[in-house]
Amino acid sequence: MVNPDFATMSRAELRAFVVMNPQNHLAFQAFVDLATATASPETY
Repeated sequence: MVNPDFATMSRAELRAFVVMNPQNHLAFQAFVDLATATASPETY
């Protein structure tokens, strides 16, 4: 199994990949890293 380059995927593309491949832990970690990096620093 060859993993695509998660660093070049948009957030929407990465989310779609994770939804279609829930067993891919590398994709999930890349999605969490991206979501954390782009999240608002404000907490409500």
